[in-house]
Amino acid sequence: MVRPQAFAYNPMRLNIGSIAISSFDDDILVSPDYVVFESDATKLLPGCLNHLRRTRFWASHFEAAGSGVRIPHLLRRPRRLRLPASAID
Repeated sequence: MVRPQAFAYNPMRLNIGSIAISSFDDDILVSPDYVVFESDATKLLPGCLNHLRRTRFWASHFEAAGSGVRIPHLLRRPRRLRLPASAID
């Protein structure tokens, strides 16, 4: 089940962009082949994560990781993805 503003990805195809945010107003079903997760909006807004996944930064992160079984591992350990951020002072 994918709730509104949650993400789903196919771990075997993540390196080619197989990840999306649900834009539906209701929960939807996806194949059991997909991993579903939500962004903690107190730390990273879903819209920001959705934008980030379309950037060169995101693509280069997965290119640097290589291919195969290492790709799904990166989303299981999100701390490995260091986000560039500016101070909000």
